Amino acid sequence: MNEKRTPGTGRVIPGKTRIISLLAVLLIFGLFRPVHADSGPKPSVHVLFENVGDTVCYGTLLSRTESTGPAWADSFNRENYERYGNGMTEDEWRGFIDYQDADGFFFLQRAWRIDKEHALDWTYYPPRTFKVLLYFPETGRFAVSRVMDRTAFSSWYIIDLKAWAEGGDTDLEIRNGYRFGAEALKMAGRLLLTILLEVLVGLLFRFRSKRQIRRIVLVNIITQVLLNLVLFWADFRYGPQAFVFACVLMELFIVLAEAIAYTKLLPEKEPGRTTGSTGICWLYSLTANAVSFAAGLIIPFL
Repeated sequence: MNEKRTPGTGRVIPGKTRIISLLAVLLIFGLFRPVHADSGPKPSVHVLFENVGDTVCYGTLLSRTESTGPAWADSFNRENYERYGNGMTEDEWRGFIDYQDADGFFFLQRAWRIDKEHALDWTYYPPRTFKVLLYFPETGRFAVSRVMDRTAFSSWYIIDLKAWAEGGDTDLEIRNGYRFGAEALKMAGRLLLTILLEVLVGLLFRFRSKRQIRRIVLVNIITQVLLNLVLFWADFRYGPQAFVFACVLMELFIVLAEAIAYTKLLPEKEPGRTTGSTGICWLYSLTANAVSFAAGLIIPFL
């Protein structure tokens, strides 16, 4: 009662494999519901500050729009102040609220302690078009950058406060500090994790020969590189909504593409049976991709 024989192949599927496959099917339908589409990796903006000094300084991103994700422009809101004030007094927080930007950009109730952290990391729905605003409460001075647009999925910028102080101007000089090496390492980490998970799932489906494992690795390298390129392009070109749509569409495409590839690459004839029928290859593709997709939601984004 604990095993099922696949007709025409002599292949026995262990009960645990059937259970894992069933859970994967339920999981993949649950993960693609709209309520969970928000659980995936998000674009981010990171601003690093050089030569900060000891003067108390707070920073934020002003937004061209009045809201982004859960952040919005508002009058004094105690919940936001207590959650995102980073030790500011109420008067200091009101300094940001009362700031009048020359271009009509909005303060979205988020602030960072720059003189301690030397960085501003907005990692959940940052503004797409923004300015960096710094506030020095001891002197009441503000410093603001020019208008910037996110240029990558993870956008990095650098501001030298020494150059700003010596210039005696209120305009911050901001330059692109994109970390190509760091992003490449993140992509490599995601790729290795995906390959590891899908090989482990393959072992449960009895794809255990060196030839089969090599082909699983090769197929995943091709599909994952393609996935990352499409997602980065979608976000860069069309924004976060296009990123979510492309993510779902590409995941479905990869399930189909890998299933077709596996039906050609994985079956092996053994004495008395064939390892890897068409049905098993399709079920493996669905299961492996559901497991790796779920891991991408559970494990912090690399």
